[in-house]
Amino acid sequence: SSFIFFRDEDKKALELESGKLKAEHAKVREERDEAKDKESELTSRLSHLESSHSSLEIRISELSTENAKLIESNEAL
Repeated sequence: SSFIFFRDEDKKALELESGKLKAEHAKVREERDEAKDKESELTSRLSHLESSHSSLEIRISELSTENAKLIESNEAL
């Protein structure tokens, strides 16, 4: 009868450990999903910033060309 008691205690301990592992697994999975969402958000923001930066560089180049033309025409006067 004490053997059955120990088996029940072992079973309870294993079930408790199993429950803890399942909870930890769910927590880690949730953290991973949140990290993936954050990575997706940051990737999108980075892409937007790179696009904006590229547009600004093009505009700067256009303004520099325009400025050079204005300087030339002023010097011709």
